[in-house]
Order: sequence, then structure tokens, then C-alpha cells
Amino acid sequence: MNDVVLLDTTVYMNVLDIPGRNQHKNEVQEEIKTRFSAHDCFMLPLATVWETGAFISRISGSSRRTYSQDFVDNVTKAINGELPYKMTSLPDRKELLSWLNKFPDAAMQGWSFSDLSIVEEYKKACELYRAYRVRIWSFDSHLQGFCNVR
Repeated sequence: MNDVVLLDTTVYMNVLDIPGRNQHKNEVQEEIKTRFSAHDCFMLPLATVWETGAFISRISGSSRRTYSQDFVDNVTKAINGELPYKMTSLPDRKELLSWLNKFPDAAMQGWSFSDLSIVEEYKKACELYRAYRVRIWSFDSHLQGFCNVR
């Protein structure tokens, strides 16, 4: 494994090719191939799953069923540890309360609770994978700078 990469919703929706949210589809698919070949580990935060599911629920027409099933299949693979993704761990009560206590300051910076949880998952991954570079892959400018240096 080279890098640990946490996928933000802005990237994951391109992976799943969600209509209206897939402007960077080709770029993301090429990067995934490159990083997968380099043996990077992709982590799927729970916030990314929730947000992506919310966007899928707003797709109009019968294609919503197709996209939602693809989403279920993809997230199920992540939960089961099948490549190319792994699911981040679920927060326990203590961790969730800690995030809630940090939220007012995060909200003052314009961060959603989902963004805060991804940053907290990033910090946890930095501790767990000290020998590896850990980064958040996002198209949101406020999440792009999160990358530790090994």
C-alpha cells in the first residue's frame, strides 16, 4: 500500500457516474486506475455514503432505481472489504459526541457536519496508518489540503 485516500462525496459521485454530479468522471476514473495500480487504499467515509445516497434519491425518473442499486452494490463491496474500497469504521458514541462538540466551530468555517466527520476520519487514518501518506480526495477546496507528509 502506498497512500490511504479518503473519498469525498464530490469524487465518489464521479466514480458512480451520478447524473449532474459527474463533471470529473473521466479524470476520476483515470486517477482511480493509476492509484489502484500503485496499490493505494481507498477509504469510503460514512458521510460520503449518506450524502451520495441523498443525491441519488433526487434523480428523476426510473433510472433512480438503477443508480440506487449500483450504489448499494458498491457500498456493500466496501463494507465487505472488497477492492477497490474499504469502509471507514463507524463512530462509536464517544467519537460522535466529540464530533458534535467540534461542530459549532466547524460550522463557523462553513463546514457541514459531513465535512467535519470526514476530516475527523482523516485524522484517525493518519494515526492508524502512520507509515503511509493519508489524504482526502475532494473537489471541494476546503477539503483538498488535507494530506499528511510521510
